[in-house]
Amino acid sequence: MNARRHGYGIRPLGESGFTLIEIIISLLVTGILGAAMVSLLVGQGRFYDRSAAAIAAQSSIRAASDFMSTELRMAAPEDLVAATPDSVSLRFDILRAIVCDSTGANEATIMVVDTLPDIGLSAAVTGTAYSEPYDSAYVYADGWTGTVTSSGSAPKTTCTDNGEPGAAPDGWYRTITGWGGFALGVPNRGSFMRQYQLLTYRVAPSVFGTGRAIWRGDQELVGVFEDDAAFSYVMADATVQTTVSPVDLPNVRAIRITGTAVDDGDDRFEYTRDFEFNVELRN
Repeated sequence: MNARRHGYGIRPLGESGFTLIEIIISLLVTGILGAAMVSLLVGQGRFYDRSAAAIAAQSSIRAASDFMSTELRMAAPEDLVAATPDSVSLRFDILRAIVCDSTGANEATIMVVDTLPDIGLSAAVTGTAYSEPYDSAYVYADGWTGTVTSSGSAPKTTCTDNGEPGAAPDGWYRTITGWGGFALGVPNRGSFMRQYQLLTYRVAPSVFGTGRAIWRGDQELVGVFEDDAAFSYVMADATVQTTVSPVDLPNVRAIRITGTAVDDGDDRFEYTRDFEFNVELRN
């Protein structure tokens, strides 16, 4: 029989098939390719997990900035009530109005230009403030909101006679008495008036995960952050304080929030994003 030696086996001439060494080499190449594919898939999975975790952490930072900046930026330094590393409290408007006329020794007629919901606010600080025409400084009367003695057609007529628009709802034209609670008495025509309650932002333990979150009043807004999340305060002289005394609150120019955002997953502390952003007060 004609035959030729091939590897470790004898293959008869004219017959097809694989020798033992060819099979071993094929299995070895297949194993290498399989291991490479598995490694690639595992790497892609880890990359996806890290990317998703980074996005989650970054989203927490962006959400915190968006939520807080919108409301805190509306405050003036004089609106601050308390400023500590764990919380910041301020007077938050629920009503804004223009004084149409000072119609009596203790009485003024107003036209409401805006109202905001008091959801999440506290009545621990409730009051009224106003600024005179062409004056940005406010006079505050905590605990006083006045008494509405009339609304509708009569105060509306007073406002429209003094050049104010007449398109607002009738209930937004009001006469308020009791202005003696203010140091400056009844505001003059053209003054800007505000009524407010207390708004508090704080960093506290999250109820949805391990770590800290940012709360608005009693509502948890966004997280999760490590325990280093805190407020600090940029002062008029450019220094930064972690706690501001009541007498220095008017010198605050910006509220700073710093911390470390994490992904609230199984490996939450493996994926972190440090953050720091300032919210400048309006004045």
